Amino acid sequence: MDRRKDTAIESVVEQLIEHGPDEMAGVFARLFELAMQIERERHLGAGHYERTAGRRGYANGTKPKRIDTPAGTVTVRVPKTAGHGDERWS
Repeated sequence: MDRRKDTAIESVVEQLIEHGPDEMAGVFARLFELAMQIERERHLGAGHYERTAGRRGYANGTKPKRIDTPAGTVTVRVPKTAGHGDERWS
């Protein structure tokens, strides 16, 4: 895992320590966004701003999505992709 992801995880843990269980919905949202970013990088075959010969498409921003969780309703940023044939990711 690269340092950017390590920092993101540290930030989420700090949020949980600082706010306790009252902020579980926000912690869930940030962890879910990180997981989706990692999944997008794996799908594309390249990391954030990384150029590779095997790259399959490119990152194309995010779109908001509301999710109901046991801890409350949260809005997450779902990563989008473009420039490939798999429509599931666009």
